[in-house]
Amino acid sequence: MVKRIVTNAIVVHCSASLPKADWGASEIRRIHVAENGWDDIGYHFVITRDGVVEYGRHKDYRGAHAPKVNANSISICLVGGAEYDCQGKLVSDYNFTPVQITELSALVKELQLEYPAARRVLGHNDVGGSKDCPTFNVPHWWDTGIIEHVVGRDW
Repeated sequence: MVKRIVTNAIVVHCSASLPKADWGASEIRRIHVAENGWDDIGYHFVITRDGVVEYGRHKDYRGAHAPKVNANSISICLVGGAEYDCQGKLVSDYNFTPVQITELSALVKELQLEYPAARRVLGHNDVGGSKDCPTFNVPHWWDTGIIEHVVGRDW
């Protein structure tokens, strides 16, 4: 792994898992390593459905979460973000718990204190992600506290 020299953005992701999935960093790490062949989990932090902030990839190293910004950003993954539609097709869905959003806000504030240049708070979909991830407009949420959903497309 390569150390990150500059940190000027925080990127929020979702695990694209169903609300009942009781996942954390260890489950995502297993997928990223065993199934994707990566050297570690791609995210620096994971926030579970019950609001526990878990450590992923060491925060000093480049992430593996959004190719265009891996070298200069730190990443946070919210567990959830997917649901089945009425036809049984997996689609994006804003289904995070209030405590996840509270912990996300606290973690972003903490990271901005540690990395003062990380003023930009973005969603995966703002940095070239082809999916709805993380299913809401992150910059708007960060600026206003209001969550605008971006959901309903196929994964």
